[in-house]
Amino acid sequence: MALSRRDLLLAAGVSALRPATGAPASKIIENEWIPMPDGVRLGARIFLPDGADRKPVGAVLEYIPYRKRDIQRRSDERTGAILNQAGFAYVRVDIRGSGDSEGIMTVEYGEPERRDGVEVIRWISKQAWCNGAVGMRGISWGAIIALQVAAAAPPELKAIVPACGTESSYIEDAHYMGGCFMLENVQWGVIFKNVMVAPPDPEIVGPRWREMWMERLNATPPDIIQYSEHQRLDDFWKPIALTDFSKIKCPVYVADGTVDPYINTVDRLLSRLTVPRKGIIGPWGHRYPTGDPGPGLDWFAEECRWWDRWLNGHDNGIMQEPMLRSYITYAAPGEQYPKDTPGRWVADPAWPSPHVKERSLFLNSNGLSDAAGEQKRMRYYADQTVGLATRYWCPTNMALHLPGEQSGDDANSLRFDSGPLREPIEILGIPVLRARVRANAEVAKLVVRLTEVTPEGKSWLISYGLLNLTHRSFDEHPAALEPGKDYDVDVPLYFAAHRFRAGNRIRIAISENLWPLLWPSPTQVTLEITTGVSWLKLPVRDASVPDPEMPMAIRRDQYVADYKPPVQPRIVTGSIGAGDIVNVIQNSPGFQAQVPDIGVAITQGSNFALAQNPQDPNDGTWHLTNILKIDREGSSIETTADATMTSTRENFKIAESIKATENGKVVFEKNWKRDIPRQLV
Repeated sequence: MALSRRDLLLAAGVSALRPATGAPASKIIENEWIPMPDGVRLGARIFLPDGADRKPVGAVLEYIPYRKRDIQRRSDERTGAILNQAGFAYVRVDIRGSGDSEGIMTVEYGEPERRDGVEVIRWISKQAWCNGAVGMRGISWGAIIALQVAAAAPPELKAIVPACGTESSYIEDAHYMGGCFMLENVQWGVIFKNVMVAPPDPEIVGPRWREMWMERLNATPPDIIQYSEHQRLDDFWKPIALTDFSKIKCPVYVADGTVDPYINTVDRLLSRLTVPRKGIIGPWGHRYPTGDPGPGLDWFAEECRWWDRWLNGHDNGIMQEPMLRSYITYAAPGEQYPKDTPGRWVADPAWPSPHVKERSLFLNSNGLSDAAGEQKRMRYYADQTVGLATRYWCPTNMALHLPGEQSGDDANSLRFDSGPLREPIEILGIPVLRARVRANAEVAKLVVRLTEVTPEGKSWLISYGLLNLTHRSFDEHPAALEPGKDYDVDVPLYFAAHRFRAGNRIRIAISENLWPLLWPSPTQVTLEITTGVSWLKLPVRDASVPDPEMPMAIRRDQYVADYKPPVQPRIVTGSIGAGDIVNVIQNSPGFQAQVPDIGVAITQGSNFALAQNPQDPNDGTWHLTNILKIDREGSSIETTADATMTSTRENFKIAESIKATENGKVVFEKNWKRDIPRQLV
């Protein structure tokens, strides 16, 4: 499946293919209207435990735009059943303009959405079945909006559990990474388009459903163009960039995995928040801690302990346990899948941890070393298609999206290897490359991959990071490079929890691009790295520290038993124009989810065709499509979002469209086309 980040957006509907587990919720309110001050009503599906009408309980809110009525129906029922069994109410609300909720949505995490979230929490706290204490949980979008709402500090919000999210969309969400233009900007754009324009359920909203649908279609903006017009940290992004962590007043339990691109959020939240806080880090991708890649945890049991502490007020000991638990992997997840990633759980009493010390490895002309060598410039001529083994920014389908073996990309990169390790080295934290670099152009990128190399020459990705060098000082005010001038820059990598094995080597591989994850720079770039004054800062954890017992049960997921080798995307080369074009072509049937109790079937599919000349940064194309189909008796509705991107030295050229059909007849169609000036990207 070629789904992008937030596979949970639509693929959570895959859960409809499996029976719900656990006891059913005691009472399900299929739809409850929650009024907003401006008259808009938000649709909520509410799961109440037995006896809540007599003895009020704490309530947990999940507030996302991913269709409570059908796509996430089965997933919500499982969550509701588990929380009800533990004595909590569960409230699932469609964000304004999505699912069955009224209004329109034109942007992610906008002010109406944040404001509505506060009002929803206030409404929940006043219900007869609620004891006045509300918690907020969510993954991806749900985590991001939970952090945004927590920053508004509604007094009724007593705690949150964000998983795989960020407090700052510009620096870490699906648009720009290190100031670089990401494929996800377009891939997420076509998926989000179908979120914004999908119709509500007629059985919930009544005859107004068509009017509401047309209102959504007419209001939807060219979101990919909109993202692409804001290439720096400007006033478009600042409202959803939390810089004052003191605004969050409630306790936070943050969860993430080292294969997920939001993992550095754990470091920031634990080190900068002042409220009670905890963290859990596993070997997972864009998933809850239940696993994938394994091993997973009995996460709901832990989450319910958290809610018991902060919604019921029971001092159950959870806050006396270590602040951060992490899984130190003994191999890269991509090296092991579908088997569980080998490793062990460790615990740190605080973060930053007293058990972690910095170790520097210098980039020398003969490799990585503890001591600085001769200062020498090493030149790298950019190959635009380095990155094929890493191309997924946000792994969601682990069978397909985990980073592969890297030696092919390494061969087209500038490499610095350590000698064979005499003993294992364990790292826990964010590696940082300090590099002295110069370029022959005003705009250039620096891409850094940290890999572990086996004696057989296999190279497995442990972490990576990248920087648009014009953003070396500020994301708000990038500055062009002076060709031929040296700059000392820091490139943070993704948080890593890993043990390098004795006998293996540590490798730093440097390139100028990571395709197709990133769009190429405006011109062909040559980089020069100065050795002897460039070094890798590794967060080395003392492996001799005794580790407390892991209190959570470790579990295996059924996906391992059901695993079948994936159908890989086609990667082909062909002669087009001036050079050999590398093409990545993938068609995904997505999923088909039958929801018989409401008489609905959902079909989702996506495809992409990506092409790039390795020697010409402006000889490439991204073309992506996402289709959502909703079938019920006598009705078939389909929306198709499509986007194409090319470039020149001066402009990004983007075309996007949305088309809606009802029973095969086109009822709406809109196209946008724009040349967008490149702003040092």
